Formats: sequence, structure tokens, C-alpha cells
Amino acid sequence: MKIGIGSTVATLGLALLISGACTRQKLAPAQNRVLPDPIYSTSTGCDVDYPEVNLVISMGHQLWWQSLDRKTKYVVIFRHSDGTPGSGTPFKDSNGLKYNFPVDPTNGNISPVPSQSGRYTYTINDGYGNQCKDADPGVIVKD
Repeated sequence: MKIGIGSTVATLGLALLISGACTRQKLAPAQNRVLPDPIYSTSTGCDVDYPEVNLVISMGHQLWWQSLDRKTKYVVIFRHSDGTPGSGTPFKDSNGLKYNFPVDPTNGNISPVPSQSGRYTYTINDGYGNQCKDADPGVIVKD
């Protein structure tokens, strides 16, 4: 079978067109996202869906703690900075650094956009003030 140069060029062009249409484009991370992290009761206390959450300051990311059962109150508590790994808070509001985030059962609590990068751990207390999750969850903040 003899194939002419015209059909070879056409076949090559079609192959390039198809391969170009099938390439994946890298999507930019979404700006100004509120990332949910539900809190739920366990047999030994409480936990979160995502033990580590990545937030990007320049992307305007915020964290939304929610009560998964929509009945239980919680308080997310960041430890005051004492020089140990994970201490401190990446969040501040008009009153200064923000360490406590009361989680309303119906609406949750949305953090401000972080103001400093780093890795921060927090604990969770139940509505009675008892710690139900130790400093396992973390927030990783990037510029």
C-alpha cells in the first residue's frame, strides 16, 4: 500500500490535534476558599475529618470548623506560643491573635485568613469544657 505525503501530513496533524486536546492543564488553586473540617464525637472523645489542613495566605484560604451532628458545641483551642513546635496561632482579628474558636452546632466557626505561615496544632474541647481531642490536628499555613 502506498501512502502519499499529503495523507501522512494529515494523519500527523490529526494526531497532534488529538494529543493536544487530551493533555491535562494544571489548574490553579481556588482563591478565597473556605475549607470545611467537620468535628464529630467518637467513643473516646472527638475528632476531625482532616487531621492536617493546608491553608495558603496569598490564596485567601480560611478554615471552617463544623459540628458534624449539628447538636454538639465544641471549642477549637490553639496553644499560646511557647517556643515549642506547633505552638501559637496563625490567626488574628481586630482584637489581636485569635486562639479560641467556639464552634456553634448549627453554623460552625470560620477562621480569618491566616496572617503567618507555619505549622500549628490545636486541641478541641466539648461543650462542657472537657478536652475531647489532644494536640493531634494541625493547620499548615503557607505564604
